[in-house]
Amino acid sequence: MWNLVPIEGASDALRAAKETRAEAWDVGYEAAARRWWIFELKRGRSADRVVGQVSRYLGWIGEERRGNRESAVGAIIVRKADPKLRYAVKSNERLSLWEFDDQLDVRQVA
Repeated sequence: MWNLVPIEGASDALRAAKETRAEAWDVGYEAAARRWWIFELKRGRSADRVVGQVSRYLGWIGEERRGNRESAVGAIIVRKADPKLRYAVKSNERLSLWEFDDQLDVRQVA
């Protein structure tokens, strides 16, 4: 399990992301690994749109936090992953795909 903690500056990053048209996102920071986590719940949008959106957020963090030697990864969370989404996620090593069930248990599927 990851130890995600809020850090000073995260809200500034979110505000800056909105201003740069990257929009707002759910974000966590894994302090020990100096890694940002972008969480995206796919609700009724196409696989291409969700993967593109998370990729845009990852690119923004890569540019804006580069000097801090921080990395970023994306977690796409879905009820049921379709093949198109699985293929799209597998093409980017910084993305992971997670499914949830009726009890809201979440498991990684790609």
